[in-house]
Amino acid sequence: MTRFRDAELLAYAVASGLRGERRLDKAFAKYHKERDRATTPMDDFTAQLAQLEAPSKGENSLFQALSQTQEDTSFFLGVLTGAVPIQQLMSPRTVIRLIGIRGLAQLIAGQARRDRSSHDAAAAAPVQRSPH
Repeated sequence: MTRFRDAELLAYAVASGLRGERRLDKAFAKYHKERDRATTPMDDFTAQLAQLEAPSKGENSLFQALSQTQEDTSFFLGVLTGAVPIQQLMSPRTVIRLIGIRGLAQLIAGQARRDRSSHDAAAAAPVQRSPH
């Protein structure tokens, strides 16, 4: 799905640049911005899963809730395949429907802890210098 969307956005950028509707560099910049806006949330989610960290309490609640009905499981699988935007899953309305306000608060707190620990780890990492 995303490859088709990206190809369509790129084709539109090239066509608008070649037709003279906008400069080609501006058309490519717009394509890049739109592509990143569409793909960054799922890329971030994939990178988080790839870290193989134990899910937070809020994430456990969300995954448990998603497994309760076929409709919600299919919805989540749609997110994983790119057929459903992850923003739709992580919208406050959907999260509250699945795990309530308390669960939403747990998700936010878990993400804040993860962000802090990532920031602390990055700050503690030694700086690598390229040889001259």
